[in-house]
Amino acid sequence: TYTLFVDYGTTPPEFVDSYHDQRYYLALSIRDVPRFEIVDADSTVGVGGRGNVSVTVRNVGTAPARDATLRLDAPSEELRLGSQSTGARAFAGTWAPGENRTFEFTASATSDAVVREYPLTGRVSYRDRDGVERTSRNLTTGITPLPEQTFATTNVSGVLHVGEPGTIRG
Repeated sequence: TYTLFVDYGTTPPEFVDSYHDQRYYLALSIRDVPRFEIVDADSTVGVGGRGNVSVTVRNVGTAPARDATLRLDAPSEELRLGSQSTGARAFAGTWAPGENRTFEFTASATSDAVVREYPLTGRVSYRDRDGVERTSRNLTTGITPLPEQTFATTNVSGVLHVGEPGTIRG
């Protein structure tokens, strides 16, 4: 739609528009390929502590993935996967269409992390049915660390002296 001309001699101005429709017919072919989506993510990681991150991914495509590997990254400095890095990998083998796979990763959150959702990004590398190496699009989810654990002691008594053994009762 576009305006051909505007007649300003009338109140209000009169707009004369032109319309043109063009139809095209296309033949679409959808390839049989694996495609992946994160369907669930959970965490037992607490602020200042360690725990597990569980991520469930589904092959929503129409073909199996062979020699599949999930790489999961935590791009935030407050969250670590594995012992010292922001990324970790897990092997899945052959992954059929419609099949869910759940992956467990060890993780830690720094003591100054805030209780909020932190992003996780993943990619699945695999071989297609022709043996060609492929990588999925980025998959994104988030996890929220649990609040830092605290405890208190009450009714504590004891007699202690520097350099001597003693007992604390409570």
